[in-house]
Amino acid sequence: MPEARARFRIRRAAANSSGVTCDGLPLPEFTIPAGATGTQSRTYDNIPAGLTCTVTEQADGSTSTIGVVTTGSPQDMTISPNAEASAELTDTYDPVPGSLQVDKTINGPAAGSQGAITIDVTCGGATLPEWTIPAGTGATTLTNTYQDIPAGSSCTVTETSNGATTTVTAAVAGANQTVTVPAGAVASLSITDTFTPEPGAVEITKMITGQGDLTDRVVQGLAVLAVHQVGQLVHALGDERTPGPQAGLAAVEAQRLPPGR
Repeated sequence: MPEARARFRIRRAAANSSGVTCDGLPLPEFTIPAGATGTQSRTYDNIPAGLTCTVTEQADGSTSTIGVVTTGSPQDMTISPNAEASAELTDTYDPVPGSLQVDKTINGPAAGSQGAITIDVTCGGATLPEWTIPAGTGATTLTNTYQDIPAGSSCTVTETSNGATTTVTAAVAGANQTVTVPAGAVASLSITDTFTPEPGAVEITKMITGQGDLTDRVVQGLAVLAVHQVGQLVHALGDERTPGPQAGLAAVEAQRLPPGR
């Protein structure tokens, strides 16, 4: 009686390669070219009945930007006489998630005196956790990375509170940006806050007194004021005139000064 033999078929939906062994004996590898779609198949004929064949996916076709979920590997089948055994393996491909990196730079002469800074992030309509930088953070560059963002997502990063206070001003560069997250890679952006002291003011009250016609002799250049920013010199010459010879001398000396001195 002739030996019973059978047929073994592999059906694949992927671009990959499968290894086949029957009771430890290797059969030719089944390779599907990159970029192939739909269902691919290969048939192995004249396999002795009663053997157990194992199908194992050896390469799943995934890349650094394309991930895969495989079902049906490994798979064992016993070959029946004059019959066809089959194995089905399926690979489902999707883009690999990416990441979003936000760099935050704090600088300027008032860095460390600002209030809290908050940054909001939305990706593809989903709101990600708010990033809060505590008040008083000194000059530095900080980084916050958001992982596992679906590839192709459009992410908007907005600084909703820039740390300005009644005594500190903030100049912000990059407060509102939108980037697209690539598959398996990182999209990055940066926001810079430059902090400076809030300008102040000086109020000066000028009083001129004297005898007789001294008040009438006050001319431009009699009193000279040099007023600078808060914290710098405030200089006044001839602020008061008192009765007597000293007043006249002061007036004469002041008249010798050109206006604006």
